[in-house]
Order: sequence, then structure tokens, then C-alpha cells
Amino acid sequence: MKFFWQQSTWENATRTNLVLAIVALILSVIALSAVVYSQTKHERIVLTPVVVDKRMVLGWSSADENYIKAFALSVAQLVGDLTPENVPFVVDSMSQFVHPSIYSDLRKKMLAVGITRQFRELANSTRYLPSSVEYEADTSKAFVTGIMESTTAAGTDKRAMTYEMVIKIEGGMPMIYSFDNYADTPHNKAWTTSHTVTPVTEKDSSPK
Repeated sequence: MKFFWQQSTWENATRTNLVLAIVALILSVIALSAVVYSQTKHERIVLTPVVVDKRMVLGWSSADENYIKAFALSVAQLVGDLTPENVPFVVDSMSQFVHPSIYSDLRKKMLAVGITRQFRELANSTRYLPSSVEYEADTSKAFVTGIMESTTAAGTDKRAMTYEMVIKIEGGMPMIYSFDNYADTPHNKAWTTSHTVTPVTEKDSSPK
């Protein structure tokens, strides 16, 4: 389709081509900006689980406290309820959310525990009962505290058990960078401060 001004003079035709070129350039810039924006901007997901009656927010590189606590609790229950039958499954499943820098060592330890005689004798009569979850945002540490209960012919044995994890969000997925468990209260900042030994400076006893 030709407009009347395109048929009038060569000057008008040249001017029209220039305008069209500028419009095409502007559209190209807009399209490029949209592509860049789509690659760098990630949606934030807001979850309200059925079991947990608290709203959880999960972003591309961060998550709120409720989400971190719920994830840590799930991992603690998964590991705390290990049996000889499900050890390989749990170990393989953890590869999805345990950082490669610690996964290999953690995998070896869990598989080694899974074949011990003591574990095979007690695992089916042992259960983990979590009682609280704590999260330190500045250290990215989550602490799941509970009771490890073992029932044998001699009776029921109960001992405190804490699972400590460093959890960060990468690509919209939680990732564990550190994993530990111990029969004690959470080794949080308050605990670390109270258990830090201050070095004693010896007085100079040399004669003056």
C-alpha cells in the first residue's frame, strides 16, 4: 500500500524511509529490553500450605523464615526416620537439595551408618520427634530440635537431638551448604558466645 505523500517527491519518500527506520530501531530496542527483563526478573511465589497454616514466600534467591523452617523440619524428619530399607532412597533424594561441596561426604557417612549392625538392630524401633525449629537469618542457619526415641527390650531411651543446617536459596530452590546433628541444644549464636573460651593471658613473672 502506497500513501499519497510517498508518490509526491523523492524527498518525502526518503523522509518516510527514515521515519520507518527510526520506528524499527525503537521497536528493536523495546524487544531487546523485554528479553533482558525476562531473563533477569524472576517471579516471587507465595505459598499457603494445607498442613502449615502460615503463608510462605519463596523468591529466586531468597525465602522468608516460615519457608526455611518448614524445609528444615522436613529434612530433619527425613533423616531422623532413617531405616535400613530407605537409606539409599533418602541419600539419593538429598542430592537434589544438598550442595555438591558436602554431598559426597554426607552420602558416604549415611551409607556407612546404614550398614552397621547397631543401626540395623535399632532403626526400626527408633523415631525422631521434633519439638521446635529456630532460624538465624544472618547466619542462614536453621536448627531443628527434638527427641530421638529408641524402644528396646530394656525399655525406652530418649535423648535430645538437634539437626543444624545452613540453608540458602538458589534459582528458586533451597540448598543445604552445611549439615550436622548432635545430642545437644542448638549451637546458635547465644550458645556459641556462652561456650567461647576466653584465652587467659599469663602475667609476666620475670624479675624487673
